[in-house]
Amino acid sequence: MGSIEIPVTLGDYTVSVTKMMKFVVAKTIQFLIHLPLMAKPKDGETLYIYLAVSEIAVSSVLIREENGKQQPVYYISKTLLDAETRYNQLEKLALALVTAGRKLRPYFQCHPIVVLTQYPLRAVLHKPELSGRLTKWVVELSKYDITFQPRTAIKSQVLADFIAYFSSDMQIQAEKELLYLEQQSNTTWRLSVDGSSNNKGCRLGIVLTTSTGDVIQRSIRCEFKATNNEAEYEALIAGFDLARELNIKNIEVTSDSQLVVNQLNGTYQAKDSKMTSYLEVVKEKVKHFSEFSIVQVPRLENDHADALANLGSSIQIKNGITIPVVYMQWSAVWKKPEQSTNTIDTQSWMTPIIEYMHHGTLLEDKNESRKLRTKAARFTLSSGRLYKRSFTGPLLRCLNPAEAKYTLTEHMKAIAKTILDQGACVTKPLQLGTIGQQ
Repeated sequence: MGSIEIPVTLGDYTVSVTKMMKFVVAKTIQFLIHLPLMAKPKDGETLYIYLAVSEIAVSSVLIREENGKQQPVYYISKTLLDAETRYNQLEKLALALVTAGRKLRPYFQCHPIVVLTQYPLRAVLHKPELSGRLTKWVVELSKYDITFQPRTAIKSQVLADFIAYFSSDMQIQAEKELLYLEQQSNTTWRLSVDGSSNNKGCRLGIVLTTSTGDVIQRSIRCEFKATNNEAEYEALIAGFDLARELNIKNIEVTSDSQLVVNQLNGTYQAKDSKMTSYLEVVKEKVKHFSEFSIVQVPRLENDHADALANLGSSIQIKNGITIPVVYMQWSAVWKKPEQSTNTIDTQSWMTPIIEYMHHGTLLEDKNESRKLRTKAARFTLSSGRLYKRSFTGPLLRCLNPAEAKYTLTEHMKAIAKTILDQGACVTKPLQLGTIGQQ
């Protein structure tokens, strides 16, 4: 049976139906041959994952690389619940990764996973300002071999279309959120200080208040004699040291000491040699803050710091919160001899954790690397210092062996006069917010 060719006009060209059908069939076969089929990963090879976020869903694609080409292994997506739609973009990114870990658990358990993203997701997950759900997700992801790398050129048009479809307006929003996280530490804190001295000794009170109303309070008992004016300076210096520990840049100080406030503002001159020494120390510490101001307030408006200094009954403690009492052995203007704690070991138990949190560096042994990731989920970095997250209290500062030995020695000396219980001697440093190698 012969074929019938019917001329068909397409614009300025006339072709037969038979030729057009052959062309369509050839194109269809070529498309079916080159379909973006799901690839099967090899045992132990590194897999890569792209994350994408929209207003109502989070998605991810798991891929493998071979001969410079990227092949998809699995696509997943999750429709956001009503509460999840109110997450910020960085939280949605973390949710996309957590969802991928839950749905693709066999791949995450058997393969190293590299997250390709242009956002500092690893740094955000290790910030101390994390919400409760982010902290929970960090612990959940710590059991997998996950590393983060900057996203480079996408080597597959299918993947490029996938990322472009979901990430159209996410870039601007995520950059705003990152800027907000960076500016959180630049908010102005209020520092209220007070010092008192009597025949029972010298005591200091410090109250740090955030812009959101959160309060950090500390009572300090000095083991040296000082006048009332010297105690006021000691309280101010101790407050500055606490603010620097918390990486505070902008601070507003209130004090009921007319002498301290006016000397620091330049209204009064410091004629006494001791006052001059204190003033020099304070001015040196002020240089570490971007914005600084100090005002004098009436004693009634400084009652919280005053009560801490006197350890009186005027403090109303809510929810059973305990106020730590810190013992200060030396005056701020006394030149202490060099201690062994000034020599920080270049290598200690903290080094692998810090390297992993800073640069994502893991150990060569896979089992040890997995343990390191699990352990690092319970730590955080702030101003280059390592802290451990406590379950009910504040962050615990980590110490190297030399610092831990020095701290325990000083605490033992301070409490050996009145406390003979060995258990109390061991728990005291933890109550003060330090942790060393066990």
